[in-house]
Amino acid sequence: MAKKFKVTFRELKLYASKSGKCGCGKQRTRQRKFWATLNPYNRNAAGEPKTSTEIYADLAEQVKAWKLEPITCVACHSRAASPLSGDRTGETASPTLS
Repeated sequence: MAKKFKVTFRELKLYASKSGKCGCGKQRTRQRKFWATLNPYNRNAAGEPKTSTEIYADLAEQVKAWKLEPITCVACHSRAASPLSGDRTGETASPTLS
């Protein structure tokens, strides 16, 4: 029977936070961890394994893009994701029986 083994790759990570006002006017702060592993399968455009410097540069680009996204509070996010949000003209409160 073949022996199973576990390979653990080094995790490279950046922590970022952003703060601002939600669309409803509430002040909010968000934090997030961006990470990638240093492994032979993580390759650059030339097909060579990425160095830690290249991975950190990629993570920094992800952080920059994330910071440009607007901040929303949980209540505003759930209202936006709800199928009943938006224009409700023509909707009835309960279905009518014929």
